[in-house]
Amino acid sequence: MLAPQDVWLTNRATLNHLARCYDRVTMVALPEEQRHYREVLVIGVVRARDRTGQELQARARQIAEKLAGDLPVLTEQAEPRYRIPAPPKTQRPLIWRDANAATPEQAQADVLAGGGAWNARAYRGRLQTARQDRRRIRPVFPIGKVAREN
Repeated sequence: MLAPQDVWLTNRATLNHLARCYDRVTMVALPEEQRHYREVLVIGVVRARDRTGQELQARARQIAEKLAGDLPVLTEQAEPRYRIPAPPKTQRPLIWRDANAATPEQAQADVLAGGGAWNARAYRGRLQTARQDRRRIRPVFPIGKVAREN
C-alpha cells in the first residue's frame, strides 16, 4: 500500500488494519525525487488469522513508532525479501478485462461466444427459483376494479 506518511500516522483505523491483518510489515520511504507528499510504501504478508485484543494494540503501537521515525529509502535489493506464490491452477483460465477499454463490438462478440451472463449456470438457477416463487404467490384480494362508496 502506498500513502502519505501523515495518513498512516493519523488514521488509527489504518494502523489497526495493518496490525490486525499483516505480518513482516516493511515500511520504506520513496526516493526524494518521487516523494512529493511524503509517501511511504508499506508491504506485508497477510496473516492466516487476525490479531485481536492486546496483541493488536501492541502491534499497532509498534507500527506507529516506526512510522514516526526516519524510514529507510526504497532501493533495489540484492535479492527479494518476499516470495510471491504461484497462482493456483484453475480448470479454465481467468480473463480480466477493463470495461472502460472495451468497445460495444467486443461485448457483442463475447456474448455471442459465451452466451452472456444469463446463460451462466448460477444465473439460470436463480432465474428458475424466481419463476417458481412467482407461481406460488396468490393474491389476497380479487384482482379487478373495486367499487367505492362515497
